[in-house]
Amino acid sequence: MTNYKSKEARPDFEGFARGILEQWPTGDIDGWELFELSVNYGMIQEIPGGYDPEQHIDAECICPERGDPWYEYTFGPSKSGPGLFSVADIRAERDAAVARAEAAEAMIAKAEAMVEEAAQSQKDQRAILEGQTDDQ
Repeated sequence: MTNYKSKEARPDFEGFARGILEQWPTGDIDGWELFELSVNYGMIQEIPGGYDPEQHIDAECICPERGDPWYEYTFGPSKSGPGLFSVADIRAERDAAVARAEAAEAMIAKAEAMVEEAAQSQKDQRAILEGQTDDQ
């Protein structure tokens, strides 16, 4: 069997589906059987060190304590490796979005100041031109 602890390993979707179909004709698949199939075919893997609230999201509200066994998907869009979510990635993305928003606000404020300055300059030029026209 493939060692799914390795980041290079990929889940065996076909084997997982076959395992479900083998269980299905005899009745419903209970949660424990689904869990075992998920582990055996590399759909999920146990995270070394267990649950860490700084690194993992308890999206199912099971309220684990630090160090409790924790499993993550071995597939998904996470940049940090296995799993669908990473608290560190979410925080980094949030911080980057805030920084981009602050930079955009600063650029808008600078543009508004430039527009006001240009408008004042145009008023000053009109006043000068009108003053020259009145004198002539």
